[in-house]
Formats: sequence, C-alpha cells, structure tokens
Amino acid sequence: MKTKEIDLGMKLSKNFTLGEFVRSATAERLGIDNTPSEAQIANLRNLCSQVAQPLRDRFGPILINSGFRSEELNEAVRGVGQSQHLTGCAMDIHVKDVETGRRYYEFIVRHCQFDQMLYEFAQKGRVIWLHVSCLPEDEMWRNRHMALPNYQVPNRGRRRL
Repeated sequence: MKTKEIDLGMKLSKNFTLGEFVRSATAERLGIDNTPSEAQIANLRNLCSQVAQPLRDRFGPILINSGFRSEELNEAVRGVGQSQHLTGCAMDIHVKDVETGRRYYEFIVRHCQFDQMLYEFAQKGRVIWLHVSCLPEDEMWRNRHMALPNYQVPNRGRRRL
C-alpha cells in the first residue's frame, strides 16, 4: 500500500494508531494510495474517541477490518459510493463469533455516540463484521443512532479489504 508522508504509528487514541485504520491488503496488492487528509484523520480520531476506544476499554483488544478508504480503494473493494469510510467516519470491526458481535452491538447502542451501526451478515448467515460510523465532531448532533442488528450484506461479488 502506498502512503504519502504520514506517520502510521500516530496515535488516534490511547490504544489505536493511524496504521490500524488505513491498513488494507487490497491497497497493498493493487498499489493504491490510501493516505487520509488532516480532516479525515481528525474524523478517525473522533471515531476512536466515541466508539473504538470505549469498546476497547470494555472488551480488550479489537481488530479493525477497514477504516479509512480512499476513493480508489473504496471502488476496488466494491464499497458503496457515499460510504462514510471515505471521510474517515466509519470502521468495520472484526467479530469472532455471533455472541461477541452481540455484546459489541449492545455496548455501542447503550454507551457510544454513533451515526450508523450495521451488524453485517453474509449470504449464509455467517457474521462478517460490525460496521459503525460517527459524524465529525462538529456535526455529532446530527448522528442518527441508526442500528440494524441483522443487516444482510448485498451480494456485490467478492469483497476484500
């Protein structure tokens, strides 16, 4: 993955680095630049502050499958055109099993500031990830608190992050 001159070790919160939110096997494989702007980094910090760090504080280490995506990367992984990943306002969290996903989901609903949360499943009902977004700090009053506990992932072909 190409990145312009940014520090991937930059702390977004106590336990999260920028590298965790820009890392992408697809970007590496295709040589896609996945470098966020300062504004997008600020949005990632807010996302960490509002959701990722509280979740980490409660449950221990969590794995971010996908955070920020450049337009080219979003297209390569067949992301939706208006994805909040493009602005650094969304992340997909790995869940190891249904019960862990449910605990994360319930915690976020009860304790975190968020715009949208989708507990995403593949065609055969297998859990894939928990998608969570939070609007930028100066727009958080607009967060919808929209939570869908059984979101079926549309079949857009093979999707790799």
